[in-house]
Amino acid sequence: MPLTFMKKREIVFLPLIILFLLANIAFLTSANSQDQGITVSVVPAAAVLEIVSPTNTTYTEGDYILLDYNEEFIDTVWYNLDNGTNTTINSSFYFQTSVGTHTLYLYGNQSNGTVLSDNVTFMVEEAARGGRTIPKKEVIVEEEITVEDKIALFIRQGETKEVKLLIKNNNDKATKIKIADKNLEDLLAQISDIEFYLEPGKAKEITITFSADKDKIPDLYMEKITIFADSLQKEITFYVEVESKDPLFDVSVEIPEKPAIFYPEDTLSAEITFYNLGKEGETEVDIDYLIKNPEGDIVFGEKQTLVIGKSLSFIKKIDIPSDIEAGDYLFYVRVTYDSKTASASKWFRVLPVSILPKNIQKMLDGIREDGPYLAMAIFTFMMMFIGFTAFQILAAKYGWFGARRAYCKAGKKPAAGKKYAATRKSKQQSYKKRVKRNLKRIKK
Repeated sequence: MPLTFMKKREIVFLPLIILFLLANIAFLTSANSQDQGITVSVVPAAAVLEIVSPTNTTYTEGDYILLDYNEEFIDTVWYNLDNGTNTTINSSFYFQTSVGTHTLYLYGNQSNGTVLSDNVTFMVEEAARGGRTIPKKEVIVEEEITVEDKIALFIRQGETKEVKLLIKNNNDKATKIKIADKNLEDLLAQISDIEFYLEPGKAKEITITFSADKDKIPDLYMEKITIFADSLQKEITFYVEVESKDPLFDVSVEIPEKPAIFYPEDTLSAEITFYNLGKEGETEVDIDYLIKNPEGDIVFGEKQTLVIGKSLSFIKKIDIPSDIEAGDYLFYVRVTYDSKTASASKWFRVLPVSILPKNIQKMLDGIREDGPYLAMAIFTFMMMFIGFTAFQILAAKYGWFGARRAYCKAGKKPAAGKKYAATRKSKQQSYKKRVKRNLKRIKK
């Protein structure tokens, strides 16, 4: 709380407090960065060469992999794959490679002859029967059924895909498992086991098969299954993106904001990349931008026509509707050319409107999502503020840094100046009395 009884010119220690606060805030920021494994430094006019894509991850056979990089103060850039032939480049591009583990090496030289380098190792796995493989999902049966409740699946016309679920019983008793298909569309073809028992600690792998007819209209479809375990149940939704059998274009979507949390009337920014899978020259394509709710209903739609050459990347901004309800939503992008369709999607969350300002509310939401370090920093800052306020009071009370006079003038105890003046006046009166007595003695 502020010391209203202190004059500004008498609080000589306030600048020291401000400097100490700033030093501690800087220390907290530095500590948080180190805890998260991130060191931030600024080196002016230094050369930079780093690989942005590909990353240390797993790609699927047939995927077009983006080679992208950042460079500053570099004259020439070249690369090679698995110590193969060096190739000079001057921009990003897409490439394909064989199944297995690969290492991409990137080099760049400065005008003074210094060579910088960077490398990344990634894996390409075999595609499952003509498409992208689907990782195995684990279902844990205990006091509640734990599993990812939204699973994305890409499938092309005329293809069959399998999703494997590993169901494990963590209860201390045998549990009966039953799986039911809600049969929303005709894409879910088969469930390998729909009813079985699991002993404590045991697991069973089941296979769910999806199949798209060759005439299935390319779109985003929804299939659901329900897993029953005794009195417990869990619903899993498969969002199946059906693409044309031989699409001429592909598309990728990324929402940079992490976590992907928005409010009604916010602007959603998405990084969208289109790339040509074989057609030469520039091509005019139709693009649909859709926002769908978990039931598959469209809550926002927009169409656009673009001319695409070998590839095209840009930021698409969409204003989230003001009347949208809180919940999870899917941003779905579909590109169509010559009756052939490709698509991509990304999940995001919409929170209800808050009475707090949006910037403060988003900060709090970020802390709730993944902010233990931010929470610790804010708590520490508040404790420091309380501590410094108490320090000001004590400094004023006990006269630290020359603040005693201001405290006295507030009426807490007799002011030092007044006490001195009273003592001086008393001494003067005593002196006058002594002079009068001496004069009387002399006259006698």
